[in-house]
Amino acid sequence: MQLFTARTLCFQTEITPLALVRPRRTPKPTDLWSVPFSYTFGTLKSSDGQVVREFWLKNRSVSFVDVELSPSQPLLANPSWTYPYRVNYDTTNWKMIARLLHQNHEEIPARSRMQILIDAETFLAHSNLPQLYVYILGYLAQEQDLGVSLLGMDAIHRLFDSFRGIDLPELQLYLAPVVAQLDKLLDDSQTNTELAALWLIDPIRLSKLYHLRCMTNRPTCDHKNQARRWMLFPNSMRDDVHKQVTAVCHFFFTHNTTKEVCYLTQLKTRGNQWSTAVQLAACSHGDRVVKLAAKQIVATKNAAIFASTLQSDFSLHYNAKFRRALWTQIGKMTAEERNLLFSVD
Repeated sequence: MQLFTARTLCFQTEITPLALVRPRRTPKPTDLWSVPFSYTFGTLKSSDGQVVREFWLKNRSVSFVDVELSPSQPLLANPSWTYPYRVNYDTTNWKMIARLLHQNHEEIPARSRMQILIDAETFLAHSNLPQLYVYILGYLAQEQDLGVSLLGMDAIHRLFDSFRGIDLPELQLYLAPVVAQLDKLLDDSQTNTELAALWLIDPIRLSKLYHLRCMTNRPTCDHKNQARRWMLFPNSMRDDVHKQVTAVCHFFFTHNTTKEVCYLTQLKTRGNQWSTAVQLAACSHGDRVVKLAAKQIVATKNAAIFASTLQSDFSLHYNAKFRRALWTQIGKMTAEERNLLFSVD
């Protein structure tokens, strides 16, 4: 469902039934959908109080005027995410909702904040106002509800992932306070079993936080210390393996080093460390390292390993130098070898 708010409210519904098999006939013009709808505006603390409207939409389009709705008041549709549909607003209402989130997000119910994050990604992220979507995500630096924050963390991770290969320091700087708040919520949840379990429902949720820590240069990434420890004791993973390898990968991507890069090339003979070493080599900018890594990857003739290194589980970075080296090595394969690896037949 899409809701466009001016002072005249217009509702347009698009409903696709999943389990309903309709007869093979032309629907009558009188066929209608009944959709439960509600919206609210105002606050309980204001002199005018909070207004809640609930009714059934009986047609595919309907327009009316709510005379009590002030032009300066944001309208919130489907409060508390009561019904399972998405809601879009006009630009003015989106801006007012975004401003309210930053000024006093607790005036909006937690489940409504969840829906706003999902609907904003759906309708704003790829619109002509992506900056408004990013602005909405910024309020998460104040969010205390772990459920809402985790939903926001997933959205931020997808946002950074969609911009791989593009240097956007302003975006990283703007969202760094959000990642700092996620770190705090993670620490606070360790004393509550139920909250701690929320981090584990999604098996890659913590990995996403590790990525975001390093992407926004948070101290909790700890990439220098993690890299130093790994260089000294590559077979000793005393910390969370994914946390450590993510930090080491970030270190190699952001530092033009010599000692560490040379040490990576020595790992080609370490059997049980080969996979990790190759993944880390793919994070490096050293010519000798990326060429060696690409050569070893192609030598496996294993398409799964090719995909694993291109879609790194340890980083949101895009290493153009490594990709060029890999495609160069793939280009050296015979036509028969390429057909065997990449054929869809």
